[in-house]
Amino acid sequence: SWFQQQWDLITNLGSVQWLTVAFAVGTLAIILGFKRFLPAVPGAIVAVILSIIVSAAIDASASGVAVVGAVQGGFPPIGLPQGIDLSTFGQCVGIAFSCFILIIAQSAATSRSFAMRHGQKVDVNRDIVGLSGANFAAGLSGTFVVNGSPTKTQILDELKGRTQVANITMSAVVLLVVLFLTGLLSDMPKATLGAIVFLIGVDLVDVVGLKRIWKEKPGEAIIAIITAIVVCAVGVEEGIILAIVMSIIWIIQRQYRPESFVIQSSGDHAKFENAKPGTQTLPGLIVFRYDSELFYANANRFVDDVENVVSSAPDPLRWLVLDCSSVTDIDYSAAISVKGLIDYVHAHDAHFGIVGADPGLLASMKTLGLTEDFTQDRIFHTFSEVVAAYQADTKA
Repeated sequence: SWFQQQWDLITNLGSVQWLTVAFAVGTLAIILGFKRFLPAVPGAIVAVILSIIVSAAIDASASGVAVVGAVQGGFPPIGLPQGIDLSTFGQCVGIAFSCFILIIAQSAATSRSFAMRHGQKVDVNRDIVGLSGANFAAGLSGTFVVNGSPTKTQILDELKGRTQVANITMSAVVLLVVLFLTGLLSDMPKATLGAIVFLIGVDLVDVVGLKRIWKEKPGEAIIAIITAIVVCAVGVEEGIILAIVMSIIWIIQRQYRPESFVIQSSGDHAKFENAKPGTQTLPGLIVFRYDSELFYANANRFVDDVENVVSSAPDPLRWLVLDCSSVTDIDYSAAISVKGLIDYVHAHDAHFGIVGADPGLLASMKTLGLTEDFTQDRIFHTFSEVVAAYQADTKA
């Protein structure tokens, strides 16, 4: 695990290969130096070329420096993979499913984050189709799985690659190296590659964004931190799956305990006040807003919140109007609870109404029989209509 790796590193500092450390530190210094003083020049390429030259000149591999070594060139064999039988099929399916989860999650997150940086639109479904084709080709050629790599995307973004020409150029260069220039890579220290990936990983850690999330939504920040810890301590697939589960629980929790308001009139505008005891829109009028869908999990809590506001109102209730602008659907269990609420309002010799309901919600309420419990003249489009109708009714 990641923690075991760190402990192994700490307990074996006495056996550090200092020439390897020198290549890593030199790579970091070159990349950061070019980024600081000559940002137009790709420091990573300079670091790779210089490290290969120095490694070959001093025969670094003979001194214990790990190098890339011989790379087989040419095209890979094309065809179905060999050596897979029924005894290993189950294991392959499990690995494939893990790759599937990782590819979808990582590629979608990468494409969205980098597209939003530059004000571009992202089509994740189209990306998945492209990744499917690429992975099908990878399966026939014995290569690694293909995904939207955040590290490689970060490299391309730093080099101002903005179109597919950058990817085509990269593919052409890789093909050229694989076919004819693999011998040049044999003396490249692995520490150089490690230092490059390390810097890219550091750039991907958005500390400022995490601080902003913690300030505005601590619950989401906790999910992000736990996910990062699990990814490091256990594995990427486990971290992603746990993040999905925690996100679903977070959504349910938000739907179960949403914000609720009593809308008040402030001049020509509506003013939202937290639905605490003693709040009302006008004397005898309460316009109640619930920022969630109404479904079985939160229906009883919704009714309790409304009844608490009604029972603690300074003036006897005459009208209760439910603001449905944030409610787009209602299930059967919630409809039963709302029906009971309407009966509760009528028991107080008051009127029940709704405002801001879209046609779909009205159709659903009609199907569930809710609209039979109050008259059509208590269905309003805007808050100002509610206030005007209530004031006219009060005068009458």
